[in-house]
Amino acid sequence: NSVTNSGAILVPMLLAMIVSSVVGGQLISRTGRYKAQLLLGLALMGAGFFMLSTFSIGTTNQETIAAMVLIGLGLGMTMQTYTLVVQNSVSRADMAVATSTTQLSRSIGAAVGLAILGTILTQGLATSITRYLPPSAVQKLQSSGNGSSAAAVFDPAQLSHLPPAIAAAIRHGLADALHPVFLAGVPIIAIAFIATLFIPEVPLRQTAHVAAGKQAAAQ
Repeated sequence: NSVTNSGAILVPMLLAMIVSSVVGGQLISRTGRYKAQLLLGLALMGAGFFMLSTFSIGTTNQETIAAMVLIGLGLGMTMQTYTLVVQNSVSRADMAVATSTTQLSRSIGAAVGLAILGTILTQGLATSITRYLPPSAVQKLQSSGNGSSAAAVFDPAQLSHLPPAIAAAIRHGLADALHPVFLAGVPIIAIAFIATLFIPEVPLRQTAHVAAGKQAAAQ
């Protein structure tokens, strides 16, 4: 069913995230370099988001999985690496504050981004669905307040009970409405890429500074 298919498409992204995170962590530990990995990860994510912005209802699962794998590889290479960059650039005494600030900023960004992208999707659904509906169906949709069809967009069981013309319009409309959502992520990733270019690559610490921590505690 569609729920199983959706989960199956997400699994490769999660696996790619795990693999790239482990491999990337090993490379950073061995080389002490992390900036190139951050830039590569952002480039992969940007490519994945751009691919998703071009998809239609005729897109195959294999094409979707390829885009999700790119995004997963990028996430695995960047998420924990940015935390490492912050921790490596502050003193041991400030590490807890710096780490918590990083997590807070990430949570705020996720909440704001979800709200913005969700608004783009909901605003685009109304116009994109009606573009594919017959005139008679548009009148019924407007008189009903768009409630039933909006629910059918994300409910495969309800979508299967709709007339074929309306079901096809909803599928086409959802595909069109998703294009600007994923496309909006590309400039955000581009901004992160440019900002990362200006991050100084501080050499990784080779010790945990245990002695410094004991000295600070004694004082």
